[in-house]
Amino acid sequence: MSKQSTTRQICQICQKEKKEGIVIYQAFICSECEQEMIMTEPEDERYQYFVKKLKAINQTTQYS
Repeated sequence: MSKQSTTRQICQICQKEKKEGIVIYQAFICSECEQEMIMTEPEDERYQYFVKKLKAINQTTQYS
């Protein structure tokens, strides 16, 4: 996992173009979505939305 991206990329959670964020399995997640995911409680309705988005990232084809 890489911490700060220096180029503008599309966030895999909010689908907006952002400059700062993290990369997980070659998928960019902006800092705002990262923080929102961290602060979201399992009882919150957005929690399942984030779980679904993260599962989609994990299911992308990995080439070695």
